[in-house]
Amino acid sequence: MGSHPCPCGYYGDQKRVCRCTPYKIENYMSKIFGSLLDRIDIHVDVPAVQ
Repeated sequence: MGSHPCPCGYYGDQKRVCRCTPYKIENYMSKIFGSLLDRIDIHVDVPAVQ
């Protein structure tokens, strides 16, 4: 994702634990990224900078 994939920002992080519920993550993703992602053709996952 180009930004935080959940409210806490740690979902998918290798070193930090995301404490968001699956419902929170799904709700957050649909609100924040739903309308944006359907306009973007290329998606690149980039690991966090250490």
